[in-house]
Amino acid sequence: MAEENEKFEDIINSEDKEMYYEKVKKAINFPTYYLFKIMGKKDEFNIECLKREIEEITKKNILSENITMTLSREKKYVSYTIKAYVENFEDLQKIYRLIKSDKDVLYYF
Repeated sequence: MAEENEKFEDIINSEDKEMYYEKVKKAINFPTYYLFKIMGKKDEFNIECLKREIEEITKKNILSENITMTLSREKKYVSYTIKAYVENFEDLQKIYRLIKSDKDVLYYF
């Protein structure tokens, strides 16, 4: 599954990560609301647990209207978009690390 999770976090851990960090910090005006797109298998993915862990990082509640869900055509996979308030770049990194570490997340951006 590690290959499927090579997204943002893998990019920022590349050789040029310091340069990339600076580009991201300049591109995003923190604090901000940030959209996370997360996908997994419908029967294995626990969005509530992930939501609580993101709330612990951000110290802000994520309202139900800030989470949207879409099922795949065959209803085997689920996609969530989470709108979360992110105070700074360090919290953004923590959230991406959290998402990457979730074994049930198949894809994210």
